[in-house]
Amino acid sequence: RASVYEVLNQLDEALADCDRAICLNPKDVTPWATSGRILFYQKRYQEAIEAHRRIARLQPQNWLAWYNIACCHAHLKELHPALKALEKAIEIAPVEAKKSAASDRDLENLRTMPEFLYLLEYLRLPDE
Repeated sequence: RASVYEVLNQLDEALADCDRAICLNPKDVTPWATSGRILFYQKRYQEAIEAHRRIARLQPQNWLAWYNIACCHAHLKELHPALKALEKAIEIAPVEAKKSAASDRDLENLRTMPEFLYLLEYLRLPDE
């Protein structure tokens, strides 16, 4: 139901529905993901980070949770935490994370950093 509210742009209702779903089953990542997405759209980045961290705790190999954490930190101009989260996403899913990061406007604050370029260009992992 939260997704329907989201489509209708009734974001407060969507978040309330996510909260109810989380209370019923706190280990289900779906309402955490929906909540994180909505909070991000509302520019409530710190709260979005917490939602995505919850996903990362429940599913440590969920590269998208780490990637979304990186995007939130980048918007907050917390560049080193953003890089660390992006690095984790790349460790989990190098092809997907690098491809996303290469053109994602949410990571614009990182583009001139040598560490960002290293992550995208030079970091090679065993499975690449």
